[in-house]
Amino acid sequence: MINEQLTAASDATAGTFRAMTNKPRQFWFIGVLACIVLLVIGLVVTLFHSGLHVVIQNTGSQPLRSVVLHVTGASYSLGDILPGATAHATVHPASESHLEIDFTDPTNKTDRLDAGGYFEPGYRGTIDISIKDGVIEMNEQDIRLPWSLP
Repeated sequence: MINEQLTAASDATAGTFRAMTNKPRQFWFIGVLACIVLLVIGLVVTLFHSGLHVVIQNTGSQPLRSVVLHVTGASYSLGDILPGATAHATVHPASESHLEIDFTDPTNKTDRLDAGGYFEPGYRGTIDISIKDGVIEMNEQDIRLPWSLP
């Protein structure tokens, strides 16, 4: 009888101990799961908010025709930009890149301007460019790393 009571008490204590040791495992699992969810949310936000917003303004006296922005692995057509007008696109390079701008001038010659810069996939920010009579007049760049604050 005493052995049965001791065995019962021992089993009850072991059960309580097992229940107590399972709780930290449950909390650990919940913590890991929460970290994974936050990481996935961060990656999704970074992907949807990445890219560089490029604005081209024609400050010249002639239209810029067939304007195309080039970054590594992609091109973005802006069409014609009349004098005093602007056009824009959000660019997403495939790898390390800079910005180049193609357009046709009034003599039907295709020009390519190197707007410089350095960015990679996931970078974000803005590039504002003014082109006057086929020459870059203003080039302001605010390029940020993917993890930097706005």
